Amino acid sequence: MRNKVTEYRIPIELKNTTKDKLTLHPEFYRMMRGEEETETIDFIDNKTGEKISDLKPYQLLNGTVTFTFLNDSENKYQTVDLHIIGSNGVSVQKFIVKVY
Repeated sequence: MRNKVTEYRIPIELKNTTKDKLTLHPEFYRMMRGEEETETIDFIDNKTGEKISDLKPYQLLNGTVTFTFLNDSENKYQTVDLHIIGSNGVSVQKFIVKVY
């Protein structure tokens, strides 16, 4: 934590079960530390190392989600939570996952 940047890398498996291309929306994922949040998020394909912005029809992605925090606030030692926003087109759901 003495570094100026903390990077969280979370393994993830995503599967597009539709016949349509699905765009990944980074704005639906937030890493929160107290009131501080980060919007620096990248979806990385583990095979190619490339940044992914969408899933092709029926594509399975084994990848890593990377979040980056600057360590210049008083919250730098607080627990981090991953906030995920989902929607089925009618309602919105919010999931919070503790990151240790």
